[in-house]
Amino acid sequence: MSDALTEAFRKVDLTKVPSPCHVLHRGLLEQNLRILRSVMDRSGAKILLALKGFAQFSEAKTISKYLAGTTASGIHEALLGREEFGGEVHAYSPAFKDEEFADLLRVADHVSFNSPAQWKRHKAAAQAADAAQVVLVGGAPHEIGRASCRE
Repeated sequence: MSDALTEAFRKVDLTKVPSPCHVLHRGLLEQNLRILRSVMDRSGAKILLALKGFAQFSEAKTISKYLAGTTASGIHEALLGREEFGGEVHAYSPAFKDEEFADLLRVADHVSFNSPAQWKRHKAAAQAADAAQVVLVGGAPHEIGRASCRE
């Protein structure tokens, strides 16, 4: 544990914390978010919260002040990102579910495909989508803006 985290938790009486539970130090979270925001501001990069790794929506208001948006691997994470965190919603999955893909395209601002085969499978739906930008990872890029596509 970092010195700051160790010091912060020395002040917490862990005998009064119910078990099991998730304990978050908001001050340290915000300190880390300020660092990430500084990186964004200095580099021009967009930093996104991976909801797969941290989906604590009770902190959405704080996180959304610092980060550009969220990443999702399916429709439920995408909806959580859109509704609770705001900002951009990026979607990537090694295996998008056919029955959710059209809904995902309505929610996501950006969709990345895992392979040419995945692109071919969802190409018609992706090209018909009006809002999502789509790219192919690991191959020649395929981008869809509002009404354009290039291969």
